Amino acid sequence: MSKKIKKKFHFGLEHIIRLVIFSVAIFFAINYLTSSPGPKLYPEDVLGDSTEIPESINGIIKNISENPKYKQAYTFIENQSRDFPQKQIKEIKLGVINSIYQDMVKSVEKK
Repeated sequence: MSKKIKKKFHFGLEHIIRLVIFSVAIFFAINYLTSSPGPKLYPEDVLGDSTEIPESINGIIKNISENPKYKQAYTFIENQSRDFPQKQIKEIKLGVINSIYQDMVKSVEKK
């Protein structure tokens, strides 16, 4: 078997040149990307006036709170989210205690 000999790192001229080239490339890339305006995501000429909502959709939005499916989903989510962080903390504590218990049992069984 042969041992690999590690060379000591020397920061030389070739490393400085590589670092300068890399820095210049990053500098120009950042300047190019910040100076060029990005494309508009929603140009007004394509969408037109986007503030107008059709009456059929507007009526559905206004009456959604009276929809029984909406009420059922809302109460379900509200009940599930009540004391959610405390339940999660309790489950995490139980998991930690169980894993410590299992480790202790394994260590006793090994002896």
